[in-house]
Amino acid sequence: MLPLLLLRFERWLNKGMVTVLLVGFAAFGVSAQQAPSLGEAVRSAIKVHASAQLAVLEVARAKAEPSVVLGNGQLTAQYGQMNAADLDRYVSYEQPLGSIAQHVARSQRNAAAVDWKEAQAEAQLRAVERDVTLLVAEYDVTRGRLEFAERIHSQLSRDAGRIQARVDAGEWSATEGRSAQLALDQWQVTLARLEAQLQDLVADLATATGLAWPLAPQALTPQAMLLDADTTLHPALLAALEGAQRTAQAEARLAGAEAWSPQWSVGGFRQELEKVPGFQGVVVGMSVPLDPAAQARRRQSRISSAMAEVETEYGARHMRQDFAAQRANAARWALRAPREADWTKLRLLFEGLSAQLREGEVNFYEYRLAQSGAWDLAQAHFDAELAARSAACQVRFYQSSHPSL
Repeated sequence: MLPLLLLRFERWLNKGMVTVLLVGFAAFGVSAQQAPSLGEAVRSAIKVHASAQLAVLEVARAKAEPSVVLGNGQLTAQYGQMNAADLDRYVSYEQPLGSIAQHVARSQRNAAAVDWKEAQAEAQLRAVERDVTLLVAEYDVTRGRLEFAERIHSQLSRDAGRIQARVDAGEWSATEGRSAQLALDQWQVTLARLEAQLQDLVADLATATGLAWPLAPQALTPQAMLLDADTTLHPALLAALEGAQRTAQAEARLAGAEAWSPQWSVGGFRQELEKVPGFQGVVVGMSVPLDPAAQARRRQSRISSAMAEVETEYGARHMRQDFAAQRANAARWALRAPREADWTKLRLLFEGLSAQLREGEVNFYEYRLAQSGAWDLAQAHFDAELAARSAACQVRFYQSSHPSL
């Protein structure tokens, strides 16, 4: 039925009605409120998004981790009868110095942790940019869906009035009038569903960016999908994966140093006897750890390091596979995304159906059948546009040529 009506529509176009349709089409693109640009949304999200702020704080916490841990010094003072009947005075102080091997291992562990957290922070900022871009794409497409649906509803309302006039004149049956009213009720449900979707997206964007987003519908502007030839993963994403492995290896070295390296201390004392000249000395101490728990922690850290290596290899392989899949999706949807000519043809089709109904070239059943098929085609166009924008966003997240903000 739809191809037959399209042929009728082409004959109707030949009657010289194209100019009127184009003027009507231009009037639909007016928008009362301007939404934030994508760049504004991303920059604002990086400032207010919780995950972005937490990533920066994680870096600061890693940098604040001490590399040298000396332990608490111990001061001892004694006075009293400690030697026969004499009154003695004794003062000593001991300061643990820890282990040189532990200090070196801890410094290496902290440096690896800082590098890891910095890479994670950059990867998280890229993830925030990706997530906001995906939200904005869905928001723009949903506004376009709502604008298109409102236009069809407005057109159907006008046509329903004409149908009712023909019913009142006895040209059409009452069934045609009831069918038109049912069609209007169905479109009201469609509009309510799209308005609810847009409301949810506005709430999500406001939370993510801290900006105000308009709820008004707006005609969708097709975007050119240009696929960058870069196939190299961004170094921050790989560093975030490999950083976990390097940090685990450094933790294993630190656990090993804690399990076997001797602990050093230095101190001094002075002792005075009541009838004997006082004397003092310097004490250098060394202790060797014999704690079985430290040996167990060393073995556990080695296992954790091996686990981190497995996770890193799997994560890198998964990331490369996903990058390739997203590139293929982006190329596929870039070819199928609707062009401006597709939208123009579709809008003219809806207007042409209304004119054919007005001129009596189609009945209401044919009108609704063609309108339903054209609406399904419009939804396919919207879905393809959203899929193309989403895939392109995923590709930019991975690409080294796309800089981090």
